[in-house]
Amino acid sequence: MFFKILRRALQHLHDPVELRRDVLLDCLNIPVKNDRVAETRQLLRSEIEKMKPEGYTPSESAAWRRYEILTMRFIEQVAQKVIATDIGVSLRQLQRLEVEAITALADQLKSRYNLNFGAVSGSPTKDTVLGRGEEILNETDLLIEREFDLLRQSGSKESISPVELFTSISETLALSIPDKQCPIRFTVEEYTPNIYAQGSSLRHALLLLLSSCGGETITVNASRTMREILIIIWYEKFLLPKERLDTARRLINLSEGKMSVEGEMDPESRRIKIYLPAVQEKLIIGIDDNIDVLKLIERSLAGTRYAFLAQSDPLQVIEAAIKYRPSAIILDVMIPIVDGWQLLGQIRANPATSAIPVIICSILPQKEFALSLGADAFLHKPFNQKDLLDLLEQVVP
Repeated sequence: MFFKILRRALQHLHDPVELRRDVLLDCLNIPVKNDRVAETRQLLRSEIEKMKPEGYTPSESAAWRRYEILTMRFIEQVAQKVIATDIGVSLRQLQRLEVEAITALADQLKSRYNLNFGAVSGSPTKDTVLGRGEEILNETDLLIEREFDLLRQSGSKESISPVELFTSISETLALSIPDKQCPIRFTVEEYTPNIYAQGSSLRHALLLLLSSCGGETITVNASRTMREILIIIWYEKFLLPKERLDTARRLINLSEGKMSVEGEMDPESRRIKIYLPAVQEKLIIGIDDNIDVLKLIERSLAGTRYAFLAQSDPLQVIEAAIKYRPSAIILDVMIPIVDGWQLLGQIRANPATSAIPVIICSILPQKEFALSLGADAFLHKPFNQKDLLDLLEQVVP
């Protein structure tokens, strides 16, 4: 509680309105003589100055760093990013150092003033002072709630590439956590579609879950489920406090996602599962023994509302169609092992795949024959992007 009260006073050191309501002096049992604002400022400036190390103390020592951070951050009101650059650390490291500096100042104040509530006649009781502090901190919680409400109402969702998201997070973590100290392995399974989420909120949630590495290996994997993207984080040792988990969960909820922690009874094998909405891409499966044709289809669908899954082995088509539930299948007829007409019959005969639109793609002029066997459309080779997209618009809702 005292740490939070001290931090609040420091954060509002140049805000007279908030300092008039501050309870730091009361916590330390220091009577207010004339002006609470001026006396609180004088106290904090004086106490920070007392933390200045002696001249013989090495400039790179922790004592100097704590003094410099408190002076620049709260007395001189220098932004965190500027301080981080000035002292040569990452923003995340600076935030940790700031907490350490405030903790050291709190210990100094508690030792100097003994937190002797009620020792002076007429001074407030401990319960009264802490009650006032709790009231102010509760107001801070309300402000946080309002921030979440604003994010919920105004935060727009966007299409986010899992690969680009993981790359961005990895680059950020690399600035504050050396790889040798905390190896984090990111993988994205093939054909995982984009995530539909609030980009900033999701990124901050993942950073909360990954930035408190205690030296253990963390593995992060993204994959596709039936209708969602599943991100799983495996920890060798689970070090996250409940407060951090709760905040990350709330940030993920802003994107209509869900987060669960597994292995509650076994901290050595805990993992976090995050389910997020997928961009509603329409998956198209293409079957052809000609790799050039499959690459042409892939290039033609790039940047459209369609995702593409290439299949060169006809024996895997039914299994892939059941697993991924594509919006359409583009099927060549001149393929080895099982020809396209046989495969079309198998697709139509299987209850799990019978409703999937099938486009026969062939150099042979067999449109009427294809339609009579149950195909939904016919794409004549050679074709261009417009031919393919126009046909897909006809058969895919």
